[in-house]
Amino acid sequence: MRIMQKDAYIGVDFLEKKAEIIKIKSADDDKKVFSFDVELPNRNKKTIAVANPKIEDGNAIKLELESFVNAIINDTPTVVSEVDGYLAMDVAHQILNKIGNAVVS
Repeated sequence: MRIMQKDAYIGVDFLEKKAEIIKIKSADDDKKVFSFDVELPNRNKKTIAVANPKIEDGNAIKLELESFVNAIINDTPTVVSEVDGYLAMDVAHQILNKIGNAVVS
């Protein structure tokens, strides 16, 4: 999956369990990531940071279900609240509606 943002590119390989984040670096970013300067035509300089966060091994769906069962058994809050779940479903339905309304040329 590739996600493009105004100041960043995020690439995720789900099969290989790898991720790469390339973004314009700000002063509060991690100092340990690889970074380099790029000179722009208007004589400005930008610092680009490249990070490869570690992806922990595991089955996300299994962990989610185990967490849910644990919350029921121990009467504790779930990791994702019902409101968060509802909002995620709302976004998914908005995306589906936009896709359904798209004009195919």
